[in-house]
Amino acid sequence: MKKSMYKTLRDLVVVKYWNRYEKKHTGWRKDYARHILSYSANEKTWYRELKELRSYVEQNYPGSLGKLRLRFWKLKFWFYKCFFGSIVKQDFFGQMRAPYRHNRYVVTNGRTTFASKKLNSREAIALCLDKTQFASHWDKWYRRRWRRVSAQDPLTLQDLDDLLNESFRIVVKPLDLYGGKDVQVVEVDRQSGGRQRFLSWLNQLQGSHIVEEYIDQTGRLRELNPTSVNTIRVVTMRHPDGRSELLNAFLRVGREGSLVDNVTAGGNFYVIDLQNGAFRKGKDEHGHYLFRPRRDTGKNADRKIPRWEEVVSFCISAHEHAPEGLRYVGWDVCVSEEGLYMIEGNGTPGLFFPYSLEGADPWEKLEKLFDEYDEEDPGQKRS
Repeated sequence: MKKSMYKTLRDLVVVKYWNRYEKKHTGWRKDYARHILSYSANEKTWYRELKELRSYVEQNYPGSLGKLRLRFWKLKFWFYKCFFGSIVKQDFFGQMRAPYRHNRYVVTNGRTTFASKKLNSREAIALCLDKTQFASHWDKWYRRRWRRVSAQDPLTLQDLDDLLNESFRIVVKPLDLYGGKDVQVVEVDRQSGGRQRFLSWLNQLQGSHIVEEYIDQTGRLRELNPTSVNTIRVVTMRHPDGRSELLNAFLRVGREGSLVDNVTAGGNFYVIDLQNGAFRKGKDEHGHYLFRPRRDTGKNADRKIPRWEEVVSFCISAHEHAPEGLRYVGWDVCVSEEGLYMIEGNGTPGLFFPYSLEGADPWEKLEKLFDEYDEEDPGQKRS
């Protein structure tokens, strides 16, 4: 698609459409029109994403650009980008394969960014982003020892012994990185000299880190990939009356040999049936569908989340403990035979297709939530 053609389409279709949408509506829909227009109709961003898409398709789907299932892929990308707020890696391949009537249900990157800005305060998002503040605020759900360490706040040998307990395995996470980047699981030598060497290495790390007691996940979910802690992302939303509700959930499983289960680090994800906790189809990081969870151990693992009802209650109670400004959040929960552990919270969580769209439309639920808060604060409505 030539630049002049894109500019014509952008000016005559996209900008005109969202400007008319903004004039026609009030309240959050007015803000939504401005957000999608600024998010999706930027010409420089569009060409960068288009270039990324071609590279991504050629790398992961070699020889497939001319096939029917990817025909008109440029036009489809332009359409989803401009009218749904999609971006390449998070949204595009799922939309390419899904029937059009289902795409309106997707909470794309653009939509979840809008929901986060509309529902969550900056202070609440910052609380989730800071791993140490999160661990302190939700210590009842965190359920493990931890310490912040930096050059200005070094650990002592006694601090290290308190963290290690009897496991002699420890997790080190940088505070300024996300998506599982640079997370390390370290086996500490039980001898005093080994502990001292590890302590010296730890205190000399660049930047600030959180050091945590290691979670030795046991049970069915560990069997899917024994090298990583495989977590459940549970997304909840809070109504103006203080009631919290389950919105979406999916299982994350690390790739073979990985220490983390993040999709951005090569992991797989499986959408969960909210009614019974069953998980079936999933995708890998390249958008390929997985028809059953990988079983690296060869065992026939049950395709149902253990203690599903307890997981939902666990996250609902965590949301009830959240500050008022945190109304839309994704919780990462480790399910083990020893109990449930909260790994972290995300103030801008992505959502995925439910199995049954009937009565389970996450975007429609978010739209209703926006309406509730507009009614709660009529001053937000602008003509």
